[in-house]
Amino acid sequence: MTKENIVPITIWSLRIYNGFMALLYLCVTVLMTLVLLTGTKTTNRTAELITLIVFMAILIPLNLLHIVGLVFASKQKQWVWVLQIAVVCLGFGAILTMIPCVVLLILLISKEVKEYYFNATGKLVVYLPGFSTKNLDEGEHIKSKLETDGYKVYFHKWSHWEKGNESSPWNPENEINRALDSIAKFNPKEIIFIGKSMGSFVAVNLVKQRINSAKLLVMLGIPVNDLSSEEKATYGTILSKVTIPVYLIQNKNDPHGNSEQAKE
Repeated sequence: MTKENIVPITIWSLRIYNGFMALLYLCVTVLMTLVLLTGTKTTNRTAELITLIVFMAILIPLNLLHIVGLVFASKQKQWVWVLQIAVVCLGFGAILTMIPCVVLLILLISKEVKEYYFNATGKLVVYLPGFSTKNLDEGEHIKSKLETDGYKVYFHKWSHWEKGNESSPWNPENEINRALDSIAKFNPKEIIFIGKSMGSFVAVNLVKQRINSAKLLVMLGIPVNDLSSEEKATYGTILSKVTIPVYLIQNKNDPHGNSEQAKE
């Protein structure tokens, strides 16, 4: 189980658990009703009816809790997380469900799952670093700081970082597709894109692909001297069609492209 799939696994596990428990409580409720209403007649019918009412008062609310837990398992709300914790803890009362509930509780209190439910706005910060591996530590620091401030963050790591070879061919299309696949797993409603140097080129293309959810683009330098004519033109083509706020921070004497070159 990886950080990327822990949330969907938890959601599907909660759906299975809540569905099973809702069905179990429904069957018990129906069975008890039939037994008490169609069983052998006794002289103490009042006691039997009181027993039925008491059990109904317990079983029906429990059934409804699990139905709500099933229906809203994927909803990014804090109350959904609290509800799931409650229904899972209820399962500790039975030997049959004790072990599954231990697993579910561990998943629910994991960092990734809590971030999913507590980030009710569905905002995601996508950080695309510079080309060199020297940007790795900086990116991890930025990611950690943003998460501490309550943001959900996706830090994209280039293919050549993972291969350990900076001389690997630069393939922007591959990086764009990899980033899109990773972003989709967060299911964000709003995205803030931050791209540094070569990361700004990928960020601009991601804004184009996620135009409905993109809310802000911040570019920390455009590497004008490292881009082809076609890649340079991409910036203007895409940015001329977007309406979201766009910010560019360019060092005046950046060796990869100074502020005057960026203006062009």
